[in-house]
Amino acid sequence: MYRLENNYGKDVLKTISLLARGIQDFDQQYKEEKLEKLPSLWKKASAKLHLIGLEQGLKQNDLFPLTLDKQMEWLSTPLTAWPYPKFAELFSLEDDFMEPILYDFSVTEFCIAIAQEGQNPILEQDTKEFIKLKTPLDDTGYRHLRKFLIDNPVVRVIDRKVLKQMKNLPNEVQSKLWDLFYEPIPLTYVSDKTVSVCPRCSWTLFKDLNGDYKCDTDKCKKLTRNWEEKVRSIESGSNLLRVKRGIRRYIVDPGIIEMNLYKKLCKIGKDSGQFEVELYPNKDEYDISIKLKNGETWVIDVKDWAVPQQLALHIKPFSSTSEYAKAFLIVPNYRGEKYVEKLKVICDKGYIIMTDKEIIHYITRMIEEE
Repeated sequence: MYRLENNYGKDVLKTISLLARGIQDFDQQYKEEKLEKLPSLWKKASAKLHLIGLEQGLKQNDLFPLTLDKQMEWLSTPLTAWPYPKFAELFSLEDDFMEPILYDFSVTEFCIAIAQEGQNPILEQDTKEFIKLKTPLDDTGYRHLRKFLIDNPVVRVIDRKVLKQMKNLPNEVQSKLWDLFYEPIPLTYVSDKTVSVCPRCSWTLFKDLNGDYKCDTDKCKKLTRNWEEKVRSIESGSNLLRVKRGIRRYIVDPGIIEMNLYKKLCKIGKDSGQFEVELYPNKDEYDISIKLKNGETWVIDVKDWAVPQQLALHIKPFSSTSEYAKAFLIVPNYRGEKYVEKLKVICDKGYIIMTDKEIIHYITRMIEEE
């Protein structure tokens, strides 16, 4: 009989996330030709996962291996098939995103997604300055900065449109924008003096040995019909920069669904005249707020995590200092109905949980019933 303790699930989720972060760091270092040895996060997580198995009384063959060749076999198998207790429950999604951590020795979107949990020293360093700017900037300045980064994952610094957008940024941000949030594009991303960019997130694409394009996450390819055909190339050069990897992961990628939802709500609000919409109110206390004509305020937070248990473990209750009538936790529609239902069961923190598609229908019906 396995000895299941209350902290087992938390330990497993944190350890798998640690392992995923180590693997994605390995992948990125390899792409940028900076790889020297196996990342310490990978080694630390492997030892911890092995220890958890020992604590649960697993047989020797069922323990997470400590040799790299055996680990590669495990990592190429979906987590639901691993012989650890409750893994099928903790990591079952039953949707298109249920994958191994590695596929054909490439990092999967699932691996990248579960690596969101906790702190990552490499990616946190990229966003450190962004977080610090929350204090000195007012709401408008913060909103313009966040939107600028989302709209310009790859940027030519002398482009007139870019220079025009920069005028909306506070002066103290304009002077250090490129140094804080952008970097030169690594030569491994340049081919025939051009750089290929992703049709979904517009960040740089890496071409593997088979000639296939790889974005920072496989999610982009999965969510874009005829992805390969929509890849576009732009001329490289010293004045072409990209946002740092951490900015792409934590600002640009989630910003795609946030901005899409914001634009749809703005259109509905304008056409109906029933409400006004604000993006990143109170310096991103929430992603979106809706102010209805009757005086009510609804607040919306958008989250996209691969594993609902992981999201429920780390999501915080909505602020008790803000006044609102309804609080929504929104997940992307592509996560699926079963994901949403599972999240509703395990996340009881005062949210109304639904997808981005469902909240549009919800608000549309509300207006029609007025």
